[in-house]
Amino acid sequence: MARSSAAPRGLRHAQVKRVRSLLNDRAARRADGVFVAEGLRLIEGLLERVAPLHALVVAPEAHDPRRVSALLERIGATVPVLELESGVAERISTTVNAQGLFAEVPAAMAD
Repeated sequence: MARSSAAPRGLRHAQVKRVRSLLNDRAARRADGVFVAEGLRLIEGLLERVAPLHALVVAPEAHDPRRVSALLERIGATVPVLELESGVAERISTTVNAQGLFAEVPAAMAD
């Protein structure tokens, strides 16, 4: 990946817990006014719609590393990126086959 998270381990843990909470808890998403998109194709589609990303979460096992690198270049430094440790995406994902890539976007963009 093109970036690495400079966040201390405790902060990264809190960020991962937040993503897991948003993925699993509709009330948390509603309270924060966000939607969590999972998967490269969905996130690329949101960017095509000019959706602002609040955050991007990337696992080392994310599908299609070349396209993920291009996505990271495209968003530049404007979006905070959290890089997960290997295996974490499978533990927090709500899908059967974790994609290894999550984006937090305003809930209005999910409509």
